[in-house]
Amino acid sequence: MKEDRVLAWLADGAQPSDTVRNILSKEGVLKKFHDSKFSK
Repeated sequence: MKEDRVLAWLADGAQPSDTVRNILSKEGVLKKFHDSKFSK
């Protein structure tokens, strides 16, 4: 999985399906996205 592309996709406002959200959560991508979005 290309993590940088996934983060860019999420930053553009994409809303992943439940299945994709579960996969991203298991891989730790959602935590990284959340941390980068709210760490300002």
